[in-house]
Amino acid sequence: MEDGSDANVTASTLPEGETDSLWAVGVCLAVLGTLAGTIGKQMVRCSRLAKERRKQKEGNVLLIAGLALQIALNPACDIAGYAMAPASVIAPVTGMDIVWNTLIAPCSLGETLTLRRLSSAAIIFFTATASV
Repeated sequence: MEDGSDANVTASTLPEGETDSLWAVGVCLAVLGTLAGTIGKQMVRCSRLAKERRKQKEGNVLLIAGLALQIALNPACDIAGYAMAPASVIAPVTGMDIVWNTLIAPCSLGETLTLRRLSSAAIIFFTATASV
């Protein structure tokens, strides 16, 4: 590693100061992944709503973009996050999907946030976080 030829540097081979900052980057990537996944899910829902309004092209674009976010970007951010931080730090962040959806859906989809939905989201989030 002294000659700079080792391209496969991991958190365990870096000096102490550099590993301290990598876990924060890993957590940020995991949070970004959950946000991308949530936006992707909502775009898939919007695509269905657009198709019901007979806007086929708009619906198809939303479907493809939503699936790309959900299937490609979300897992890529998760993998990068797990590469930079321990699973014990990243795993609780995966419960953020439900938080993002609860916060964003009323604004983006016009859904009503009822007490039952909010309570259900809280139970799922705390269960996912506590299970680690």
